[in-house]
Amino acid sequence: TDWLAHPLWDAYIHFEQHSGCGSPVDVSRLYGRVLRVPLKELDKYWAGFDAFATNRSPSAVIPPEELRAIDAAVGRRGGADQRGADQGGAEGGAEGATFGDGAEEAAEAAARAAATEAAGGDPRLLRFRDVRFEAYRATTAVRATREPFETNVKRPYFHVKPLDDAQLANWHAYLDNEERAGDVSSVTRLYERCLVPCARYPSFWLRYARWQASDEGQGVAAARAVLQRAANVFCKRDVEVHFALARLEESDGDVDAARAAYAHVADDVAPGLLRCVVERANLERRAGDVAAAKDAYERAMQVEKSREGAGSKAYGVLACKYAAMLHEACGDVEGARAVYERAIGMPGGGANVLVWDGWLNFERSVGRGVAHVRAVVERCCDGDTSKDAPSESSPGRLPERDRRRISSALVEYADLVGTGAELTDAERAHERRFPARAVGDGGSLGDAGGRKRSAAVAGVEDVAAHHAAYYAQRGYQLPARYYHQ
Repeated sequence: TDWLAHPLWDAYIHFEQHSGCGSPVDVSRLYGRVLRVPLKELDKYWAGFDAFATNRSPSAVIPPEELRAIDAAVGRRGGADQRGADQGGAEGGAEGATFGDGAEEAAEAAARAAATEAAGGDPRLLRFRDVRFEAYRATTAVRATREPFETNVKRPYFHVKPLDDAQLANWHAYLDNEERAGDVSSVTRLYERCLVPCARYPSFWLRYARWQASDEGQGVAAARAVLQRAANVFCKRDVEVHFALARLEESDGDVDAARAAYAHVADDVAPGLLRCVVERANLERRAGDVAAAKDAYERAMQVEKSREGAGSKAYGVLACKYAAMLHEACGDVEGARAVYERAIGMPGGGANVLVWDGWLNFERSVGRGVAHVRAVVERCCDGDTSKDAPSESSPGRLPERDRRRISSALVEYADLVGTGAELTDAERAHERRFPARAVGDGGSLGDAGGRKRSAAVAGVEDVAAHHAAYYAQRGYQLPARYYHQ
């Protein structure tokens, strides 16, 4: 069924015609098959069939089952034509002097007979040819829709050299066209063809599996077979394929198979991948085993702490994801708070900005007032005031820029939900932590031309920077005058 499969069909037809193993009926059946395949050389096969069937006996080229149906159809049509001719002749004999209707009908019947004689001499053969021509015409329409895509296929074979973007886009557009047509067998064949040159592209394997698992495809078993081929042979190191297989197994009710897929990723494909830890924990939580979900996070955090310490970004991400699961999925607010407190209490954890930001956002999302947010900010910015407390440059404490931003966030939050007294306390605490500086035009302190930037202004500018970063992530930017009137 390949677009360029005509050499194979040529060899097959030649074998049936000249090997002595096949009869003319077998050749006719073979032409009937090829005329339903939208090949590039389809017109050649219609011409070959037309020449093959002309001037042959109907019983020699028409398969017996089709010949019986054609005999019945031609017999009914011939009987109707004969009755019409007889009736017209009788009426013409009686009223021929006045009306010419019978003569006209007889002329029409004679014309049909002459056309039948010119086409091959037997109306059954003509009927057989018409049936094949209708199949050829329908196949030609299908070929016309596929030809633009087939023309743009430059490499139908596999090669380690990557395909260019135009080739990949053409395959996607071709698959879209076939999926809209809705023929399951045609779509399946095209996917299999596409995956020869595109075998190293996980996006096509994932698309094939999604289509097989959909209502238009062949079911979950076919989708599983596709993903297993990709995960075990062609895309062994691609985590997306393994994750898709795990989600398919879970959706089909086989949680153990999903666990095995995640374990394979964690042990062999991408050890230490944080996404694998998160998805495995979420799987256990959905399966109803919250203890196993917690254990997945605990073991991963322990490994990360021993590898890079509690101040690493990976440790911060795991702590935030762990707390989010406890808070949002399990409703355990105290358990989530305990995760943050333990992470901050680890050696080096106090310098993990991801943990501090996660804890601050957690307390804001809980919505229990300014007091909890203020406690986090004070612990971050003030810390322990004893002589053994970390210094400004200590690796166990955040840099001043991050502490200033977190302190400003408290001012913003108090302004949003707090009382007037809480807002005043937050502003004064921010001014105490980060005193205003008098800076002259030349950069020295106390110059006559210098200006004094108050702590309140500094706090507003920090809040402005915070909001600017927030909105920039969403594709737009607020003007500076929004904050400075």
